[in-house]
Amino acid sequence: MQRSGFRVRAAISATVVLTLLAAGVIGGAIATAQGDIHVVVRSDSVTQRFVDLDDDGVRELGDRVEFRAKLFDATATDEQVGWAFGTCLVERRITPGVSGLWRCTYLLKLAEGTITLDGLDPAGPGVYELGVTGGTGAYSATNGEGTFTDTNTSTDMQITFGP
Repeated sequence: MQRSGFRVRAAISATVVLTLLAAGVIGGAIATAQGDIHVVVRSDSVTQRFVDLDDDGVRELGDRVEFRAKLFDATATDEQVGWAFGTCLVERRITPGVSGLWRCTYLLKLAEGTITLDGLDPAGPGVYELGVTGGTGAYSATNGEGTFTDTNTSTDMQITFGP
């Protein structure tokens, strides 16, 4: 009788261990499947540098801007959740308030890892999409897209991950 009690306890222990392992795998899948991410860059947190190759004051092909900025939780814009780093090259001459096009590469550094995005950004306020090109940590197997909404005071970033 004692032996069968041992088997029952062993079976229960094995079930608990398997359940915990499965929960870890499922939890890991959820953590690496990344639910959508919604962050904001406030313009007062941006440090940037413009590189004007021919020093003519016109943003034209080959000129670029490099920046870093604090990332804030979109629901609590006083809570910093990471950093954004980026480089944008002029793809089509930038005429403030009129037209222009940047080719941008962004790196978002979050507690769980990094996310890289790339694409075209029309100059000035508006909505545009960038492709998720990779990541590290919890985002190492990512793909998807980021919808960016630029205003005069912030950039809202909604990152949606694909399957």
